Amino acid sequence: MNCKCLFSLLLVTLFNFSIVSCSNNKPTSKPQISAEKEYLLTDFENTSMDFSMNAGSFREKKFLIDGDHTLKAEAGYSSEQAKSGKYSLKCDVSANNWGCVGMGGLHLPAFNHIPWEKVNKIKFFVYGKKTGAKCEIIFEDFYSEQFSYFFEDNFVGWKEIIIPFESFSVRTRWQPPYAEKDGYIDTPIKWIFFHTAGPTFSIYVDDIYFCE
Repeated sequence: MNCKCLFSLLLVTLFNFSIVSCSNNKPTSKPQISAEKEYLLTDFENTSMDFSMNAGSFREKKFLIDGDHTLKAEAGYSSEQAKSGKYSLKCDVSANNWGCVGMGGLHLPAFNHIPWEKVNKIKFFVYGKKTGAKCEIIFEDFYSEQFSYFFEDNFVGWKEIIIPFESFSVRTRWQPPYAEKDGYIDTPIKWIFFHTAGPTFSIYVDDIYFCE
C-alpha cells in the first residue's frame, strides 16, 4: 500500500471515530416528573369548604393559622389571583421563628374519591413573585407523623410543582408527641401545611391534586 492510500484510509478512520464520539456525547435532558392520573383535592372554588378542623382561635377564613408570638398572617380564599376559576388560597405569613397555614380533614369522607392506596405524588400551582422566600410544605399522615419538602419563590407567575412522596423527608424539627413514627407516609394524609422556612412567605396556591 502506498503512502497516499494509507493517508486516505487514516483520514476516513479518524472521521468515522469523531462521528461516533460526538453521537455518544450528546447532552441528555433531565427527565421531567409527570403525573399519570390526577385526583383533585381542591380548586378552592367551593369557598364554603372548611379546612380548619375546628381550630378555634387559630382559625382564619376556614384555614388553620399558627405560629410563634410574633406571627402576622392572613389565609383564606382569595380572588386576587387564580390559576383556574375565580379563587385560590392566599398564604401571607410573617414570623420571627415560624408560622404556617394548614388544610386539614383530608382523611374525611369528603375526599373519598382519592384512591389513597395508589397515589404517590402531590401536584399544585403556586403564584410566585421571585422574592427568594423559602417555604416548607408539610404532610401530616394518618398516624400524625410529619414529612416536609422545601421550595423557593424564585419564579414569577404561576408554576406547576409536582413532588413525589419519596422526595419528602421525615420532619426533624418537631413531631406531634402522639405521632406514630415509622418514617413512612401512611395515607390518607390528614393535613397539609404551608410553613415558613424563612421569616416570611406570601404566595397563592391553586388546584391541588394527588396523583399516581
